[in-house]
Amino acid sequence: MNKIEKLQNRQWLNAQYNIQDRSMQTIADELGTNRQRVRRAIIALGITIKDKSSAQKAALKYGRAEHPTEGKVRPEEVRVRIAEGVHEDWVNADKETLKARSDTSKAQWAAMPQHERDALLRAAQDAVRGTAKDGSQVEKYLREGLTNAGYDVEYHVTGIVPNQNLEIDLLLPSLSIAIEVDGPSHFLPIWGEASLLKNIQSDLQKTGLLLFQGMVVIRVKQLSNNVSTLLKRKLLAAVLEAVGKIEVQYPTKNNRLIELEV
Repeated sequence: MNKIEKLQNRQWLNAQYNIQDRSMQTIADELGTNRQRVRRAIIALGITIKDKSSAQKAALKYGRAEHPTEGKVRPEEVRVRIAEGVHEDWVNADKETLKARSDTSKAQWAAMPQHERDALLRAAQDAVRGTAKDGSQVEKYLREGLTNAGYDVEYHVTGIVPNQNLEIDLLLPSLSIAIEVDGPSHFLPIWGEASLLKNIQSDLQKTGLLLFQGMVVIRVKQLSNNVSTLLKRKLLAAVLEAVGKIEVQYPTKNNRLIELEV
């Protein structure tokens, strides 16, 4: 078949475009014509045109395009701007938009094959266990930020209070400051009312014992599981400000509990 015959042959053109996943441009290059002529032929023959997403996937798969982010590291300021934009988008979304997003997520979950659901649940459980063992992202972010600011920071410290099995999330020993990062389960009945009550009582007991030792306790209330880069930066700034003030003048006995929220 010559060029014109191929452009008029539905079976050939469909095989090239859909079955072999070729782009309009590569077909045009083979036939010595332009992309628009191939597009018109596809439409005239009733062949379904790929949407933008499918066309991009095919281009990436066969090396006709470069992945925009793979193998690339965005500068910190770019990541922060993206995080701020996402954060603002969620904060400013109206109830209808939030409900639509929720409904979409529920529909995607309902349509997901059972083996994929099981894999996601296993990953979530592993993440919870990892957080319990290694600390939350907020804890790690604060530890890194405080260390970079020149403070000596000890992580998941025990044995501060004699005869008590207490673990402090972050300890600044030279300043006698204990920093506790309390996740949503410390304020919300995520695992039930009984578990919430137990967490509240445990937190009150720990705070009391640490204050009795003459320490300053900074309790960070992490009310959401999803904390953006922007919020973590603001929290770190607040913690650094509080630590800086303590460093200048150690607070009086009645002012040694400091509560921050993120």
